[in-house]
Amino acid sequence: MKGVRDEGKRRFIKFAVTAPLVTPLILDGLSADANAQVPIEYLNLDIENLEWVPSTCIICGQGCPLKIGVINVDGERRIFQETYNYDPDDPKYFAICARPRALGELPNHPDRIKSPMIRTGDRGSGEFEPISWDEALDILADEIRRYLDKPEKILVFAHQGGDKALLTEFFKLVGTPNITKHADTCYVSSSKGRWFVFGKDISPGAVYPDYENARYVVLMGRNPYGGFVSTPWAKSFSMGVSNGMRIVVFDVRYCEVCSLAEKYFIIKPGTDLAVSLSILRHLLVNNMVDRDYLVRYTNAPMLVYRDDLKPVEIFEENGKIKDFIVYDEADGGYKFISEAESPAIFYEGDYEGREVATVLSIIRESVKDYTPEWASSISGVDPDDIVEIAENLYKWAPRSFIDHGYKTVRYYNEPMWHRVNALVNAVIGSIGRVGGWAWPRKVKPKLPIKFKPRDVLSIPSYWEKNGYPLIDKKSYSMLAIKSILEGKPYRPEMVVVYLENLVSHIPSSSKVVEALLKTRFNVQFNTIWDETSPYMDLILPIPFFFETDAISLKGASKANIGQVSVFMKAVDPPPDVDVKPTPWIVYQLVKRLFPEELEKFEIFLNPREVWRWQCEKLGIDYEKLVRYGALKTYSSPDYNPLTRKGKLPTKTGRIELINVDAVSKFSDYIGREHNLNPLPIWIEPLWMKDGLAEDEFVPVDYMVNLSAINTWARNTRLLVEMIKWLEEDTVKINSRRASELGIRDGDMIKIVNPETGDELVVKVRTTRLVAEEVIAGAHGLNPGVHERGVVRFTYMPKHGLNTNLLAPFYIIDGFGSSAMFDYKVRFVEVVG
Repeated sequence: MKGVRDEGKRRFIKFAVTAPLVTPLILDGLSADANAQVPIEYLNLDIENLEWVPSTCIICGQGCPLKIGVINVDGERRIFQETYNYDPDDPKYFAICARPRALGELPNHPDRIKSPMIRTGDRGSGEFEPISWDEALDILADEIRRYLDKPEKILVFAHQGGDKALLTEFFKLVGTPNITKHADTCYVSSSKGRWFVFGKDISPGAVYPDYENARYVVLMGRNPYGGFVSTPWAKSFSMGVSNGMRIVVFDVRYCEVCSLAEKYFIIKPGTDLAVSLSILRHLLVNNMVDRDYLVRYTNAPMLVYRDDLKPVEIFEENGKIKDFIVYDEADGGYKFISEAESPAIFYEGDYEGREVATVLSIIRESVKDYTPEWASSISGVDPDDIVEIAENLYKWAPRSFIDHGYKTVRYYNEPMWHRVNALVNAVIGSIGRVGGWAWPRKVKPKLPIKFKPRDVLSIPSYWEKNGYPLIDKKSYSMLAIKSILEGKPYRPEMVVVYLENLVSHIPSSSKVVEALLKTRFNVQFNTIWDETSPYMDLILPIPFFFETDAISLKGASKANIGQVSVFMKAVDPPPDVDVKPTPWIVYQLVKRLFPEELEKFEIFLNPREVWRWQCEKLGIDYEKLVRYGALKTYSSPDYNPLTRKGKLPTKTGRIELINVDAVSKFSDYIGREHNLNPLPIWIEPLWMKDGLAEDEFVPVDYMVNLSAINTWARNTRLLVEMIKWLEEDTVKINSRRASELGIRDGDMIKIVNPETGDELVVKVRTTRLVAEEVIAGAHGLNPGVHERGVVRFTYMPKHGLNTNLLAPFYIIDGFGSSAMFDYKVRFVEVVG
């Protein structure tokens, strides 16, 4: 292991020096030629008049506040550098990753879309020609007008941007109920898995991991330093490390955070659930639980019938359980919990002729076979290590926890895995406690308009009743594609894509392309060409976020401090770039389609008036916000286990170890290896069911802090040079497996999905730092076959990994989320 750790440390040191190196290199953004030297006059710039403009970064969607340094070059404002921003009254939380260092090269990027474009060749050819804005808006308005009497035939994909909310409100005015984000290919498996415990979706942003005060943290498939660097998370994690927080890491590769861990485990893909189940078992069979916490905040003492798991007797009011029967250890009687002196958390007995047990006893019985030895046989983790981790979690509770994770749509069993992790944290009493899982206190700015879509059958409502009862009704991009492919409940005919990259971001690019070829009209709002662009009919170019005042303030996505920041214009688009901000486009469409509503949209032509309105609603000082760019409204997270409201939306209002509603809705799944089973159970990842052949691998991608889902973040000269320096433009294969297959370090190889026939050519780095089962690479660093016509990716690596280009179109039944990595690829041959 020592040699592996040494290799990992060398990798981490190389990673750690990246951020300081990129800062001076941003001067290259002033030069369009990738091989040009930095002009000498730029090296002698007088920057006394450097202006710092506050803004908000949306590169990865986290919304970190930043400041953009602007200088005047020959009468033109240019981006000189960027840095973090924070509330001046509380500079405790600030961080920024390396991605914004590339902003300076974006205005004149060679792949920028400089004017409205209309398709001239076949759809998919990438052949476009420029048209005027009047022509483009007339075309789009005419296409929308076709569907005013059947608006559900319009399908909108919109996820990012400060103006996204206005665009979606416009399409609600049009009448469509079908507006989706892409969280189903990001984190929905975890948020829905945690529904079973909390009675509502708990997304990654709905949990605040209190690293700063934690003593022991287990990271499973989570790397706070390598992927999405959210301001409060990153800062809090660093503070936790400084305060002596002990870290254990499980991953399929040696990631950056492993260098800080007291132990790390390179684990087989999709087997984390086995480890979590074994940890839960060890805690329960050894009574390593927080009894008082479980009695006060959970339904652990609730008595249920063994044969159907339903509560023995309840007092119900307005559909909520106000009281339930427990066994009182004080006198050996059955009582309502409100009357019991000492409710038992472990009890089995008889109640009026039927066998009963406490919820916690049922849970303990359901996991009794998941011994450390069993988990070791599946995951490869030593049984003694599993026991040690479980006991340390209990020892340091409540200042200990299994991290909540972020990207959680990798394997079929992830909804169950994240439910089990929440159960572990609940039984040791670390939910809603200092040093455990806290609840963030968010601010959500709203717009001064709100429309309701037409009352027609929506795509998510259909799928909710047809195989996906826990669908996320705001994020169902894969099921939306399924509707196009299958015509259920109808086939959308018009697709609107707003700052989304469907072809690259949704698993099974070939199926997404097939869907986009079936629709009648496709329009994209974008800044730069991406893999989805060739399949559009009309493309409307919009400014980068630093070239316009966005119409809404931004509440920090991952924060405990109620942080609000602005999207403020720093520079103008170059003179030869004819882009228009989204509010102007929407206003022009309203003028053409709904002139009677036009007055409601006039405020959006002056975004700062919207900011002022939002500040008034939020109780924020507008002048101070505009001056500093970022303010907080709270100083600490919420440490109440049941949230500030004092109750959860579960049936009991408590944390539910067995969800009462789930027992009613999903009783048919009891005993089945399924994510809808109300009880914790082992579910085998799909790739494991018939094993791996000697030439097969599980493809796994991971985030690095130099790229993101946005196409331009992985298509900028500066960031790509850093990516190449870190050798993240390659795939990683375990050295032993590579040797057995005759693959050498540096080889170009062809891999294929035997199920779909989709292929990629990738460049290999052999290493001991990845699991033998996987072929791993940084997210999205390969455009595949989608560079065509005028659609170019000048700087993007062409031989990295994009798992979505190879993935089958698989949607997790019951949930509607993806199993993005849970398939196999085959090594075909060395091609160079």
